[in-house]
Amino acid sequence: MRELHGRLSELYSRYETLRASNEGEALEVGISILSELLDFVKREIVPVFTSPAVRDAVMTIVLEYEKGLSFVRGTAEAAYSAPPLYAPEMIERALSSLDTYISGLFNFAMGALLVLAELASSH
Repeated sequence: MRELHGRLSELYSRYETLRASNEGEALEVGISILSELLDFVKREIVPVFTSPAVRDAVMTIVLEYEKGLSFVRGTAEAAYSAPPLYAPEMIERALSSLDTYISGLFNFAMGALLVLAELASSH
C-alpha cells in the first residue's frame, strides 16, 4: 500500500507539472496513473468484499472507470492523428476527463479502504 501511494504520488506530481507544459506527456502519465489505480482496486479492494451484491456494485464502478480509461486512450490516439487545428482541443478534453477519473477513482479507493479498515478493526 505504501509503495503504491509513493508511486502514485510521484506520478501525480509529475502529471501536474507536465499538465501545464507538456500535455502529450501529461496524457501518458495520467493514463498510467488511472491504469495503476484500476489495477490496485481490482487486486486489493474487490476481492475483500464477500457479499456478491457488494462485489457486483464495486465491479460496476470499476467497469465505468475502465470505460473512461478506454475513452481517454481512444481520444489520445485520435488526437495524435487529427489535423493540428483539432488536436489541442482533443488533448485538453482527454486531460480534463483524466483529471475527473483519477480524482474519482482515488477517492473511491480511499473510501473503500477506510470502510474495510473499520470493519477489520471491529472484528
